[in-house]
Amino acid sequence: MPNLFLYVVKLCGEAGFLEQLEVIGFSSTFFDDLNTIEQEAFALANLRLGYEYEDYGFYTFANNLLDTEYVTQRLNLVQVRSELVALPEPLTCRSEPSSKRTTMTSTH
Repeated sequence: MPNLFLYVVKLCGEAGFLEQLEVIGFSSTFFDDLNTIEQEAFALANLRLGYEYEDYGFYTFANNLLDTEYVTQRLNLVQVRSELVALPEPLTCRSEPSSKRTTMTSTH
């Protein structure tokens, strides 16, 4: 597992307002035993905003706020039946783009 850091800033404002900013940093890492397929270091930013009143909560979330692109998996060999076969180009799975959503909750 690569080295990572996490900074979280939480602000609880007056009258039920909630704010949270997360910055998660990942160091560079390799996807193969020979250290030939590398993911450079990167950071993700997530934002949470909300308002709570009595038994209700309204929240909005933004994950990967800056739409950072990074590799989640990379393969240069695949198994076909019982043999490992080298790919001409590594197979790459990329990150999900920035996503946003809004929710409402009730504790009734």
